[in-house]
This record gives sequence, C-alpha cells and structure tokens, in this order.
Amino acid sequence: MPTSSAPADPARALRRAWNSLRPTAEKQRYHHVFEQAVTALQDRATPLSHEQACWLDRQLRRAGTGPHGVFVLAAAPATLLRSATPTPLIN
Repeated sequence: MPTSSAPADPARALRRAWNSLRPTAEKQRYHHVFEQAVTALQDRATPLSHEQACWLDRQLRRAGTGPHGVFVLAAAPATLLRSATPTPLIN
C-alpha cells in the first residue's frame, strides 16, 4: 500500500487542483492539453504504481505553491501516461 497521500483517483485530484488555480492566460492556453491528458489518464486501465503515486503527490503539492502550478499540472497526466515510473524527472 502506498505511503503517499496521493488520492486513489488521480484524474479527479488533478482536475480539482487545476480548478483551484487562479484564472490566467497560461491556464487558458494549456487547458485543452491538460484535459486531453487527464481524460487519457482516466481511461487507463492500470492503477498507479507506488512510485507514480508518490510522484503525483509531490506534483499536486508543488502546483499549489506558486504561479508555475499551471505548468506542473499540465505536464503531470502526460508524464504518468508516458512512464511507469516518472522518477527521473526533476522534482
């Protein structure tokens, strides 16, 4: 069982975090990319690995800490889809 506090439904958690960000031009610009990736993540049949859950937890925490949140959240779903273990990323 993962020790991270990442939620069981990553797509829902990502959407909730995205919706909590302030409206900005960057958020509007990246919204379609984010939605496509989250939908693909939601349609994925396999659950997140422990490493992915921990990584997602860190990304959700980072997103709320500043103006870079849009970029953190826009990249997170695609990264989870691309890699079984996204640990090589800069955290």
